Parts: sequence; structure tokens; C-alpha cells
Amino acid sequence: MTQKTTRIKALSGTGLIVLFIALACALPIASESPPGGDANITIINPQSYPAVGGNWTVMFNTTGTADLRITAVNGTEFNKDLEFVAVRCGNEILNYELINNSIFVGNYECSETGTGTGKVLTSGKHHLEFKFGLQTHNPNIYYVLKKE
Repeated sequence: MTQKTTRIKALSGTGLIVLFIALACALPIASESPPGGDANITIINPQSYPAVGGNWTVMFNTTGTADLRITAVNGTEFNKDLEFVAVRCGNEILNYELINNSIFVGNYECSETGTGTGKVLTSGKHHLEFKFGLQTHNPNIYYVLKKE
């Protein structure tokens, strides 16, 4: 941010007074995008039917650079219902953090198909929410089949 000085002219009884107001920093310009504002995510397979003990892989495409959060929602919990295995950009396995039932990858950028993979630990409906920059996707309900 840069310092900005604004002049304000005012008339007084004795003549023209020029005031200088120094602002600590420039205000954001309306045409500038907020961080992550140009980032987009598209879920490729919004419905899956994995079995208990198997892997559940969600594929997605992104444009731009932003923080990626994959959150277990609506009663689904990581390390109870799903054991998170990996986040990938193409074939490259990326580092992630598990924070408060969310997988977090800072400054995610990928020109290939990305994936999030978890091992299914329990049967029932499991839900994930994908947030990339300012965009959030709540894919359709994922049904997990009992292992036979």
C-alpha cells in the first residue's frame, strides 16, 4: 500500500485555505479484485458411490491461485467417516494441513485436473464442501455403499 495525499480547498472569510490530508494508505480501487476473486473451481464428478474400505476421489479443475479448503460438512468428519489420503495436481501429491475438519492447501494453483482422495471408513451419506478463493461448491450428496 502506498501513502496518498489529498488536497481539499475551502473558502474562509479571509481567503483561500488549502488543507492537506495525508492518508496512511490508499483505499482499494473498485476495479481491483480481492485476493482469490478471480479463482474458480469446477467439480468434475459431483456424485460418487464408493464402498466402505475403498477410496473416494473427487476430481476438480481450477483457474487462478487461491487457498483451497475441502471441508467435511453435514455430520461428516475426517478421521471418523473419511481418512484423507491426498490432494493432487495432476500426478503431483501436494502438502496439506488438516485444520478443524478441513483440508487446507495454501496458494493452490493447478493447470491440470486436481483430486482429493479419502478412504471411506463408515457407511452412510458423506458430504464435502470445496472452497477455492471466494467460490464455494457443495457437491450433491455422496452415498457410501456398505462393503459386501
